[in-house]
Amino acid sequence: VDLDSLNNPNDPFVINIKKALKFTIFNPLFLIAVMCRWLVPLLEKFEFSMFPSDVTEFFSQVVQQIKSKRNKGDRQDRVDFLQLMIDTQTSMQSSELSGLDYSKKGEGTQGLTDREILAQSILFIFAGYETTSSALSFLSYILAIHPDIQTKLQQEIDEQFPDKGQLTYDGLMQMEYLD
Repeated sequence: VDLDSLNNPNDPFVINIKKALKFTIFNPLFLIAVMCRWLVPLLEKFEFSMFPSDVTEFFSQVVQQIKSKRNKGDRQDRVDFLQLMIDTQTSMQSSELSGLDYSKKGEGTQGLTDREILAQSILFIFAGYETTSSALSFLSYILAIHPDIQTKLQQEIDEQFPDKGQLTYDGLMQMEYLD
């Protein structure tokens, strides 16, 4: 997913994340779910949700698009959580087709469903959204109050990526002081 939220705050991905994160404990559905736990199954039957339906639909479409691209072979040699979840689905389907049984005796094994992949993907997005922001803010603060550490880190970055070179995962992994 190509996303530039700093330069394009009106990107649909950013807009939908903000809509989903507008959560208040005074939401009537949340209050009902907390105070009247016995009503939760009824709310689920009527398909009530804490999240706006347009946000859920947007993320569902994004995950399906990425999944279909990656199933067609456009994996870009990356291993991320979404790819691992897709791989469980495809490996279980291929093992069923080949007649192999990887399950333990007496236990059924299955890959993730599309709905489970969507739910996990949304969870990763939400869990990483504020956490990453907080971690980067704290890092900036620590570097600002410790200029000697900031200078040493800047020197290591300049050595690893001269002339503001392209950042790579392998290059970052070779930076010992950053680690």
